Amino acid sequence: MGMFDLLDEPMPGDVMADIADRMVKRRKEHGMTPADLTGIGVKAGIPRARCLSVAKDMQKRIADAGFAVRD
Repeated sequence: MGMFDLLDEPMPGDVMADIADRMVKRRKEHGMTPADLTGIGVKAGIPRARCLSVAKDMQKRIADAGFAVRD
């Protein structure tokens, strides 16, 4: 399989670890934007448009985890 679909396939552990690490570094008060999450996915080799779509879908889950979410 070439490029994977983030909604159908689990993300690789290193990508998930990178997201968690960046969220901790940015602290709960600072918040994460869709652009922040998109940048992480692009570094993992996922197309920017797909990353932005997934990042917007993730906003609710991030807020539910207690992190601030900014637009």
